[in-house]
Amino acid sequence: MGFDSGTMTFRVYEVQESMGTEIIKDFAKNVAPPIKNLGRDPISGWVGPRHLLDAEITEANCLSSGFIRVTLMKAERKIPDALLRATCRLEEQMEMQSRGVAMLNRATKREIKHKNPIFLVFVIFSTRKLFLPLRLLPKN
Repeated sequence: MGFDSGTMTFRVYEVQESMGTEIIKDFAKNVAPPIKNLGRDPISGWVGPRHLLDAEITEANCLSSGFIRVTLMKAERKIPDALLRATCRLEEQMEMQSRGVAMLNRATKREIKHKNPIFLVFVIFSTRKLFLPLRLLPKN
């Protein structure tokens, strides 16, 4: 029983030449970097079929019943807008009280938003699963 959810798209392509298992090595060349490398910019790459951080893309891992199973993973730091606004508003209120002013200028608000520590917490994953039928025919 699968635990995947969401929409699924099915497309059929006719491949003019047979593919060998060397295509798995091509996926392995573009494997997703470790999640600890995630900074402000998103990271993406291919991962194995077991979980989102499965960086082992080998024939034994990805080839099952004549299908190559890999997932295109993209990870980025993203925070829900309502939570970001709320935490920024708290920081702005403390800043206004410390300065003794009724309002802050845009530059100060932008600075508060960009150095908000909540950015360091949230990581959002998006995935695209790929199942390739593999015809293991000898090449001529």
